[in-house]
Amino acid sequence: MGLTAAPNPDLRWESAVSSNLGVDLGLLDDRILFNAEYYKKRSDGFLAAEPIPDYVGIGYPTSNLGIIDNQGIELMLQYRKKTGDFHYDISANAAYNHNRAVDVENENGYINSINNPGGYIGAVRMETGMPFPFFYGFQTDGIFQTQEEIDAHVNANGEPLQPKAQPGDIRFVDVNGDGSIDEDDRTDLGSAMPSWTFGATFNASYKNWDFSIFFQGQAGNKIANLNRRRDVELQNYNGRVMDRWHGPGTSNEYPRMTVTDPNNNYLWFNDMVHLEDGSYLRLKNLQVGYTIPMAITEKVGISRLRLYVSGQNLLTWTNYTGLDPELGSVNAQTATMGLDRGNYPQSRIYMMGVNITF
Repeated sequence: MGLTAAPNPDLRWESAVSSNLGVDLGLLDDRILFNAEYYKKRSDGFLAAEPIPDYVGIGYPTSNLGIIDNQGIELMLQYRKKTGDFHYDISANAAYNHNRAVDVENENGYINSINNPGGYIGAVRMETGMPFPFFYGFQTDGIFQTQEEIDAHVNANGEPLQPKAQPGDIRFVDVNGDGSIDEDDRTDLGSAMPSWTFGATFNASYKNWDFSIFFQGQAGNKIANLNRRRDVELQNYNGRVMDRWHGPGTSNEYPRMTVTDPNNNYLWFNDMVHLEDGSYLRLKNLQVGYTIPMAITEKVGISRLRLYVSGQNLLTWTNYTGLDPELGSVNAQTATMGLDRGNYPQSRIYMMGVNITF
């Protein structure tokens, strides 16, 4: 036996206060159903793993990190109809959520939720007044195409903002306007938490046949594709390097390849190299079934015999270049949402089956 995480003698119960306001409608003899609900929830003493230095050699302790507000709306619409032997129903749902950290329970007012995701210190952060969790890094403004563009990128005193830059390097934004590019220019690069989640289902049956299809997706979130970590790419480069800058006008979306990286194109966590849109729509499930007529099955003592074929995770529409935009979190920590470290993708599954009722 042994400790798997550091103890925390100051740990207390998380408390929550929530309010909901909703409406349910049924029209045309409940053939049309509609539901809408607004919610607001405040979690005080939010429980999560609090990072400690890796050299401690033990797992992160569970701590009360602060106060988190969540508010949003959930919508559902369903239509059902029966015409002779044909039955079908269509339903769709969508949920919007906005959250922010109202208070962080330490002197800094922020917590670097991940100490070292691929070498990027503080790439994920919890901070008072900001969404939780959000990506924290350098904002970019394209790629220097020529030396003339580098020479023109100066501060108010005419001094170069990026003196080590070369054509093909990233142009970083002087966010705080102090005339230099450094760690103080790191800023909010977007949230790992989706603003929208949604789904749609269609079910139908005709005589002995039945059919169902289910789509689900999300939008409004970012993913940190840590498969582009510099130490990984030195061994096996990501396919995106095919679109790299290799001369004026060749690319404004991916910097030149360099071993020394004097401009920190890859070393600094930034919204060009490491972050991608995490939105997707996925055909999650499709199933077709046939029920053998009862007149046949009753002869062998079976009241119902249904044969079916189905598939899961059949198609995905997304701009994300990693293996799978449907990510969970590392070690079930909310603060690690949106980190893709080569996560194993959702498997595509094909099945054939039989349902038997005696």
